[in-house]
Amino acid sequence: MQTVRNFMNTALTWRFIAGFMASMLLFAVVKITGVNIGENVMALIFLLYILILILERKDNFSALAFGAITAITAIVVMYIASLSFQSINEVRQWDFLCFFIWGKLGVSGLNFYEPGNLAAVFSTLEIPVRIGDDFQATIDAGFLYPPMTMLFMAPLGLMNIQTAVVIWKIFVLIFLVADIWLLVSIFRTHDRKDINLVLVLLLVLLIPATYSTILFSQTNFLLLFFLLLSLKYITSWKSGIFLAFAVMVKPIAAIWCLYLLIARKWGAVLSLAVTGIIMALIAGFVFGFDNFLSYFLTPPTSNLPEWVYTERINQSMFAVIARFVEHNNLDFSFSNISWTVLAVSVILIVMTALASYRISAKNEGL
Repeated sequence: MQTVRNFMNTALTWRFIAGFMASMLLFAVVKITGVNIGENVMALIFLLYILILILERKDNFSALAFGAITAITAIVVMYIASLSFQSINEVRQWDFLCFFIWGKLGVSGLNFYEPGNLAAVFSTLEIPVRIGDDFQATIDAGFLYPPMTMLFMAPLGLMNIQTAVVIWKIFVLIFLVADIWLLVSIFRTHDRKDINLVLVLLLVLLIPATYSTILFSQTNFLLLFFLLLSLKYITSWKSGIFLAFAVMVKPIAAIWCLYLLIARKWGAVLSLAVTGIIMALIAGFVFGFDNFLSYFLTPPTSNLPEWVYTERINQSMFAVIARFVEHNNLDFSFSNISWTVLAVSVILIVMTALASYRISAKNEGL
């Protein structure tokens, strides 16, 4: 209630109203000229930066800047909401269709990691969207994640595709809201809670990855949700439980397990291991333990074509080096690139571990 009162007290001042109306008028002019907000995110970020600098000044202009920032936030929220609503029942091959097909594979009772099984399931589906030739690589590879991740995907297989896409997109947006709530509760961008809420909301929605995650219906918001909970309870054994769920969503989250080891959070390490074992047993009983053997004996990544590891959308270290090698016609094999990436990764991990250990002694959140 105090946050609402503080906001209302500021919002009723002429400086706040002037800043708010000026930003709305600027947006109207931009809209009339046909400029797309989504194509000018960096300009908005630059304007936001200037306004925040003004906001930090301890004079009468702070309410003016806050009004302008609130107007920009309202515009961005409406823009994101409009895009989400317009595409709520749109089926796209990337990434929702992958999740849906994997869900159908999960409830089929077949082995996830036999490419022929995924192709057989896919052939029985009526897909209301044109499938590109590059999508075949996903079909040929089979399920790309560990068996435990199928616990998130399988429920989609119990629905038809039109119902599944709506529910999945609502699911994605719910976790976006949950992430913003956690970010507001964990981080402080300003002493005043109402200003803190507006700034966090705007910063999250201006990140280009937020838009692409909504557009492609990806799992990044779910991953962030568990990572934020792990951070919020970093001093407790509960942190390990949330980190285990993060690893289930995307195995790349396993890199954060190193912090628990470096900081000797043995309670969190134990809860991480126990949660992982429990979820693995649940997945084994639900989907069969043969999937675990197949995942390690014939990993799905071995079925992916080489171009997947070098395509432009892939921003991994391996992809960047591989594209550099290819562009400059260097005599460097995939094997040599792998060893280079491994060596650089080890160096970065060691440096990060040492820095993390020293910084955590001063501020565990950092």
